[in-house]
Amino acid sequence: DRLRDLVQSGDDRFKILGAGAFRTVWTARGDEDHVIKVAHDLDDHKLQMNKDDFETAKRYPLIFPKAYAHANDFEWVVMERVTPVTSMDEMQKVLDKSFPAEQEAILNARREANINPADPFHILGMIMDSFRTVGAPIGQDAEAERAQDLLAPVAGPVYQELSKAMQEFPIDKFELGRGNIGHDADYNFKIVDSSVFPPEEW
Repeated sequence: DRLRDLVQSGDDRFKILGAGAFRTVWTARGDEDHVIKVAHDLDDHKLQMNKDDFETAKRYPLIFPKAYAHANDFEWVVMERVTPVTSMDEMQKVLDKSFPAEQEAILNARREANINPADPFHILGMIMDSFRTVGAPIGQDAEAERAQDLLAPVAGPVYQELSKAMQEFPIDKFELGRGNIGHDADYNFKIVDSSVFPPEEW
């Protein structure tokens, strides 16, 4: 309660990083490492979003921001601050850090893959293409099967964890792109928002 009162009272030790329809994201001034996500009210759906953020962070620590603390009812949650990827330079650093072997395999096969090797977002797109389209019957997503054949032999730990999450939940691979891909301070790949995981699947 004291935390909520502080961040919403105009206390100049906190500043808003962003606000959506359901939550406001705050940070403490001088702290570049953490954010506080506060639900606008005690609606079950809004509280569930904070709970999902916390639980996905614990379940998939390589691909989601770290989670540190939460209110008993998940009215607020403290998470690692991540930066959305907005530039080609940032995307390249993320690929180098989290998908080095996958990137090399794609570049080695670039003639067959018909991608622009100078655009790291195209390489990320190829990685995303290796996951089946939501709703596509097994055996009918030929593009994903070709990409899997290329990447499976070299798959690193981040790719493997992402693959596990994509298989466990009906996540649309097209949700993971600009705006929902980010990085931590060391340019490790992070999914910015756990809302790509349907809450009812937990």
